[in-house]
Amino acid sequence: MRLVPSLVLAAYGWRGPGRWTLARRNGLTWLVTPRNHVDRRHLEPGGHEPLQRETLIGLLDQHPPDLFFDIGANFGLYSLMVAQRYECAVWAFEPDPRNFMQLGANVLVNGLEGRIAAIPRAVSRRSGRIGLVRASDRSAGRPRTAPPTEEAPDEAAGEWVDAVAIDALDLPPAERIAAKIDVEGAEDDVIAGMTALLSRSRGVLQIEILPGQGDRTVSRLRALGYAEAIRIEHDRYFVKD
Repeated sequence: MRLVPSLVLAAYGWRGPGRWTLARRNGLTWLVTPRNHVDRRHLEPGGHEPLQRETLIGLLDQHPPDLFFDIGANFGLYSLMVAQRYECAVWAFEPDPRNFMQLGANVLVNGLEGRIAAIPRAVSRRSGRIGLVRASDRSAGRPRTAPPTEEAPDEAAGEWVDAVAIDALDLPPAERIAAKIDVEGAEDDVIAGMTALLSRSRGVLQIEILPGQGDRTVSRLRALGYAEAIRIEHDRYFVKD
């Protein structure tokens, strides 16, 4: 399997200013860089997180959303996939400036700026300022919210960014919602900030829950009527009919 990333690098090379290239995958055009692990995975046969994406699509086909939240959107893999397949509004949240620029470019080159609202904010239990530790350029899928620090291994120094609680937003009417939440350990803060929406809506949630951090989040979701349906590695799927 190690041969595949090497073949991808050979095919796309280290070319162009900033070492970026455009690639066509799944009927969409993607601005990617082979410097980044997640981008390289996206260029492999099957792409990044194929089983997780297939599982989410299977659930959304049964429960089509009126509104989709991509929380921790990175370069927009899930946002574009959902906007391409469903007639719903997509709100994509990505606080890391590097990832957000790539997300915006991917929305633009696919002509989806009228369908996807790209928002350069973190999502948390309340609106305000929050610390963000950026991921490295070679593993841009791992920014995390935390108090700013001087330095961390393989990560840039922390910084303050804007955060928003979903319940504080002026949202369009939506009877059925869906969300993909990938926030490197801050998922309980995200759920705490959208309890009003979750309590009044039906829908589907895909949440990456890191080991040892799921009990509070699962209990909170159960109280809101969301039952766990499927588990794939760290990703857990919840449904409320």
